[in-house]
Amino acid sequence: MMNQQKECLKTLTDDVFYALGSNSQISLGQGAITYEKSKHRIKIEVDNIINVVSLI
Repeated sequence: MMNQQKECLKTLTDDVFYALGSNSQISLGQGAITYEKSKHRIKIEVDNIINVVSLI
């Protein structure tokens, strides 16, 4: 991955974490990202495909 792509991805990640700090669900493009605080995970939904990221 090129350096510019890595920097863009890092910036996007920072923005998503910042937004999830004040809203438990945000829309991003055609998908949604949900922070499930009680389960310590982030759920990413795009086109009926769900990816789960465990934070612990």
